[in-house]
Amino acid sequence: MPMIVLDTDGLETSASSHDVLAGAIGNMFLLQSIPEVAASKLTPGNDQKKLQVLLGLYEANKVLFSRWSRAEIPQQAYLMFQHAFREFMSCYPGHGDLRFAPLDTVDKHSTIHAQAIKHLQAQATLTGETLIIPDDVPYTEILETYCRNMQDEV
Repeated sequence: MPMIVLDTDGLETSASSHDVLAGAIGNMFLLQSIPEVAASKLTPGNDQKKLQVLLGLYEANKVLFSRWSRAEIPQQAYLMFQHAFREFMSCYPGHGDLRFAPLDTVDKHSTIHAQAIKHLQAQATLTGETLIIPDDVPYTEILETYCRNMQDEV
């Protein structure tokens, strides 16, 4: 998902939530030597919170298709993922002000679009499938496919 972040000059720009999460995970390894961080974010309770966030995401996804119309599903899925991402990121050191760009800002030629396609393809390989997704498929369809795949997993 496209996130609103600050660049090194303090100006707003965008970044991929995938890259932000990867950075947070990487930084945890560096920050674990700082006692205050280790005490607050490297606890068994924190791991349990991450698990609860993921389980909550699966529960929210279960009712997505029965609660919303086909036209509403992409936006509701986007909001669902934003909520889960914020909750998950609260398990890592950093500021809690996590903002996302609107769903319709994801361009078919963007890194975010490409990452989403690759993520779906990677999931398919876990089940021994090969998934071919055209580069021009709308991001909204990628979100919907991802949500349907999550339902198949439970």
